[in-house]
Amino acid sequence: MSAPPASEEREFFRPEAVAQTAEEIELEGRLVSLNKETNRGTFKLGKTKSIPYHYIGRDKEAFHADFSYKGPVRATGVGHFDENSDLLDIDIRSVERLQGSFQFPDVVAPRTLELSSAVAKRPKALPAPKSKKRKE
Repeated sequence: MSAPPASEEREFFRPEAVAQTAEEIELEGRLVSLNKETNRGTFKLGKTKSIPYHYIGRDKEAFHADFSYKGPVRATGVGHFDENSDLLDIDIRSVERLQGSFQFPDVVAPRTLELSSAVAKRPKALPAPKSKKRKE
């Protein structure tokens, strides 16, 4: 067995205090997960980055409905940043549903066909159906 660390060695094992800053921010992304008891979950920014969130707004039932929305949302709240200005998490005050963007193909103007009266023909009338004669 080894001896416990001496008092001068203990500082080595204590994590350094991380300087954090907080500021009001708006983020666009998707609400990925939600724990309804703690109102905490994961907020996905773009395709790869996800951060933890805590909902601190007043209307928790409306937030639960917003969570069930599958599209993008705009979250407003207090973001917490580390000393490198990397976003660590967000305390969400409000959520606004955003309409997803649609990818429309380039629209080409339709071609117009000109028909001369000499070429345009009227459709022929269909012949009347032949009746079957009964044999008596």
